[in-house]
Amino acid sequence: MSSSMSADLSEPLTPGELSPCIVRSRMFNNATSAGRVGLENLGNTCFMNAGLQCLSHLEPLAAYFLSETYERDLNTTSRLGCKGEFAKVFAELQQVVWQTDQPVYKPNALRAKL
Repeated sequence: MSSSMSADLSEPLTPGELSPCIVRSRMFNNATSAGRVGLENLGNTCFMNAGLQCLSHLEPLAAYFLSETYERDLNTTSRLGCKGEFAKVFAELQQVVWQTDQPVYKPNALRAKL
């Protein structure tokens, strides 16, 4: 984690309080439902949605995608990879989960990249 994203972990967070590294992300807009966005089931995607919710609440990972620093690590030239497309739709998911007041999100774009 970069020095600008380091959090003071000396004081514990109270339930419902957001981590300092999430709050400091330059795109964070203090949405009232930050982190409380449901993922709509797209048929048989409940297990995928549960995994995405878990990943979205790993604060260092969410901060990495919210700060857009993931973009410098994308490999867009590999013939074997997906040219960063999955990372980009995962970053979109993080923006919805942490930066909007949207109560429910359909992860269609993310599912299509699997």
